[in-house]
Amino acid sequence: MSIDQITCCQQRFLPLGDLLLPAPQSLDVWLVDIDSAAFSRRTDSNSQDRHVFLKQRRFSQQFYSRLILSAYLNLPPAELPLLKSATGKPLLEPVAKPPLHFNISHSRHWLALAVSVDQPLGIDIECQRVNRKPLALSERYFSAQEHGWLQQQPAKALQMAFNRLWVRKEAALKCIGSGLAGNLESSVCTLSDEYSSALHSDQVLLDKELHGLKHLSIVNWEPEDLGIQAAIALQQLPESINCYQLTCSRSQAHN
Repeated sequence: MSIDQITCCQQRFLPLGDLLLPAPQSLDVWLVDIDSAAFSRRTDSNSQDRHVFLKQRRFSQQFYSRLILSAYLNLPPAELPLLKSATGKPLLEPVAKPPLHFNISHSRHWLALAVSVDQPLGIDIECQRVNRKPLALSERYFSAQEHGWLQQQPAKALQMAFNRLWVRKEAALKCIGSGLAGNLESSVCTLSDEYSSALHSDQVLLDKELHGLKHLSIVNWEPEDLGIQAAIALQQLPESINCYQLTCSRSQAHN
């Protein structure tokens, strides 16, 4: 099975009301710009106490995650039955039938939330940015195969290749519930110099003795207009992905 497209991000507005659960063999992906003036008072991390700035961001991430998930379950956000696995992965009690699986990622001002009724999943997003020493990081955290592949990349493509590997590996570890504590080097991405589209799929190979699985499927997604790279990891590729970008209100969206 392959996935050929993801819907362009549809704007959704507050209040959300009740949301239909994703169809079987499909995913819903939500994006929220949590620093947007449409959601909260704009702040400047350079002009206020860093601790206050980060605390506000964490609160916003939790608030909008709860808001979206509770709309699927027709519950008040405060009553959302959130749990954590033994390794700290956030989960929902199986109050919905079929049960609702989700995963969250955030990078700078972006929050991403992926939702499925079929299977556990992991999502990771990264704003496009430059790491000063990508090869030093890959030597420390990536497999020997991946590090060797990165060393062969032309200088102008090195940063993008590093970011692509990072989001795939982190999404895979989040899917199986181990997070970065599960060791980035214990997963190996399929490697290719071909990356001709903004959306494609491949695999991450896993240490079965450590993780209990041989591999996971990966959906790679790079919405150029948003300046982010994203990867979604699951056992079976979905047939479709619906993307939504949450906006506060119709009037503010046009201001």
